[in-house]
Amino acid sequence: MREEIMMILGMLEEGKITSDQAALLIEAVVETVGLYDLEEPLPSFKDDAKNAGECHHHESAEKPGGEGVKGVADKLSGLADVVDRAALERLVERIRDTLEGAVKSTDQFMGRIQREVMSRKRTNGSSDWVLSLSTNVEKVVDGSFQGEDGKKIDVKLSTWNGRINVEPWDEPGFRVTVTADAVLGRERETPSEADSTMLDDVFEYDVADDSLKVKLHDSRAAVRGASLNVKLPRRFVYDMDLETQNGHVSVGELECRMVKVETSNGRIELDNTYAVISELETSNGRIVLTGVTKRLSARTSNGPIRIVPKKIEGDSLYELATSNGSIEVQVADADQVGYHIDAKTGLGRIVIDLPNVAYQVTDKGYVRGEVVTETSGFSEKSDRLTIKARTSNGKIRIIGSRENANS
Repeated sequence: MREEIMMILGMLEEGKITSDQAALLIEAVVETVGLYDLEEPLPSFKDDAKNAGECHHHESAEKPGGEGVKGVADKLSGLADVVDRAALERLVERIRDTLEGAVKSTDQFMGRIQREVMSRKRTNGSSDWVLSLSTNVEKVVDGSFQGEDGKKIDVKLSTWNGRINVEPWDEPGFRVTVTADAVLGRERETPSEADSTMLDDVFEYDVADDSLKVKLHDSRAAVRGASLNVKLPRRFVYDMDLETQNGHVSVGELECRMVKVETSNGRIELDNTYAVISELETSNGRIVLTGVTKRLSARTSNGPIRIVPKKIEGDSLYELATSNGSIEVQVADADQVGYHIDAKTGLGRIVIDLPNVAYQVTDKGYVRGEVVTETSGFSEKSDRLTIKARTSNGKIRIIGSRENANS
């Protein structure tokens, strides 16, 4: 927080803001960044019986709600018209970096607390467990699809409090690996007694010649969360519907007709995936897509969006939306493609570096930056990309070469 305040005082000294504006900025920084101040040492855990299994709340590890972040955004937005724009953008970027780093530290701290609690036990004169400890339980299911190469297979995966990873392999069949955080109750003597049968009540599995459905039911009494790792043969084309909560989702180099992903508090990554249609939605997590897609809807909050299409085929449409995060589209073979761009952001820059695209950033009320432009001769191009990008408190960059990505 000291660095942010020094930046504000520097802006005051240089005459870029008035003393009243400096006071407002400092107040906003203290209200938001101050809540994330993790400079105090993390509390230590005692091994005595009094503290065993207890987890005292630490105020510096508490994440403030959305009102704190919204408050600083509103105050900074209110000064955007009167404060030096470049200096204000640098301050916003510094605040965002501080918050992202602090949230990561907070997550690490909370993970440490969880590990401490889960590793402790205490007895009451018998062999029973007093704490509801947990252990990892794994279940593996192998199977196969029938049909020729290129056949469409429907894949639906659903879980909670865990990740979903789908990747290709060269084997003829598929493999589903479930890794769950299973609760050990009083009747279980040791974690070594836990086995995959603990998942029977929450694991639902159905396979046919042209479909695979896996669902982990939310049953926190037995399982606190479960992750899915699914390996699929490359030779088929897939329709994927992937859903989880509090976990990231990743899809590898597979050919898909459609990929639909929904999660919360987790990132979404499509790595060299080919999909005609991609519908990606998360919150508090980034979205990264590399590969080829013709119809893309990517929506998140408090996270960036980065799209790196390997090529553009025919008419393509990208609809990208986030808040408190940047948007970047980096296109290969940019000079062969026609573009129509509709981009809006608040408290951030818009940068477009594409062949034959001229643009001018305009301000319209609460929308601090807006660009609507297209390539000269757009309608005559055989390969066309329309990009609709919306964010608040973040940059929008649409570029055509890797060298420009870091400019």
